[in-house]
Amino acid sequence: MQTRTTHFMHSERHLIHAIGGALAGCLLLSATGCAAPQLETRVEASRAANPCSRAYKSVSEAQNVVAGHNPRLMRFLAATAADSQWTEVAAACPQRFAQGTIHAAQAQHLAHMLAPAVGGTYSEPAAATHRGGLDGRTQLHAGTKVLLAAVLAEDRAGFAAEVLAARGVSNATLALSDDHKATASRLFSLASAAGNIKDPRQKVYSVKQLLANQDTIIDAATGLRVPTMAAIEIDCAREEITGIDGQDSQSTQGTQITQGSQHMQQSQGSSASSPTDDSASIDGLRTLSLLAASRMEQAFDFGYPSLDAALFV
Repeated sequence: MQTRTTHFMHSERHLIHAIGGALAGCLLLSATGCAAPQLETRVEASRAANPCSRAYKSVSEAQNVVAGHNPRLMRFLAATAADSQWTEVAAACPQRFAQGTIHAAQAQHLAHMLAPAVGGTYSEPAAATHRGGLDGRTQLHAGTKVLLAAVLAEDRAGFAAEVLAARGVSNATLALSDDHKATASRLFSLASAAGNIKDPRQKVYSVKQLLANQDTIIDAATGLRVPTMAAIEIDCAREEITGIDGQDSQSTQGTQITQGSQHMQQSQGSSASSPTDDSASIDGLRTLSLLAASRMEQAFDFGYPSLDAALFV
C-alpha cells in the first residue's frame, strides 16, 4: 500500500511540474507564440475593415482565372468582373492607382476580345466617364494638381486627334477630338470649383512629331513603334495616371509607370498600401481611374500592346 501511494505521489508531482513548466513557457512567450492566434485574428479583422484590403481580396480570384489557362467563357466572365474590381483597387489604394487602372483596362480589353467568341456582350464601364459621366457632376474630390494634369492631357490628345483627322489618319476622328476637348473642359470646370486657377490648356501644341509620324511613331516609354493614334491615347492615360501617382509620391517619372508589384501574392502581402478610407476620396479616384482606363483601352483598340511588359515600364 505504501509503495502504491509513494508511486502515485511521485507521478502527481511530475505531472504538476510538467503543467507548471508549460504554463511558465506560455507566459514567457506570451508576446509571441501564445498571443499569435489572437494577434493574427486582430490583424485579419483590421484588414477586413480596410477598403484597400477588401478590394484586393475581391479581385484576386477573378485575376487568377483571367491569367490562367482556362476556357474562354471562364476568362470572359472573370474579365467582366475584374475590370470593376481593379478599379476599386485603384480607388481605395492610392499607391496602387497605376496598377489597378492598368489591370482594369486590360480586363476591359480582354472582355471585348472574348465577347464575340463566347456569344456574349460587354459594355465598357469606363465609357460612362467620358463627357457624359463628368457632365452630371458638380464636384470631384481630387487635388487641383491632379485635375489640371488630366485637363492638359485631354486637351493635348484632343488637339493631336484633330490634326491627324484632318489628314485622314486611321482611327483619328473629329468626334474623338471633341470628346477629349469636352472632357478637358469639364475637368477644368471641376478644378475651378476650388477657386481661381490658371488654365493649363495651350489649345495649340507642337505638330512637328505628328506630321513626321502620322501613321506610326516610336513610343517614348517603351521604344516600340506603334500606331500614332494608339500612342496619343496611351500618352493621355499615362499622364493622368502619373498625375495621381505624383500626388501620392509614387516613383514615376515622365510618362513611365512602375508597377511596384506585379504579382497578386506580393500585392496581398502588402495589404495596407496607403488605403483611402474617405468615401469622397475613393469616389474621386474611381472616376479618374475609369477615365484613364478608358483612354488606355482605346489605345489597345488602336493597336497598342496590352501586355504588362509594354505597360509597366
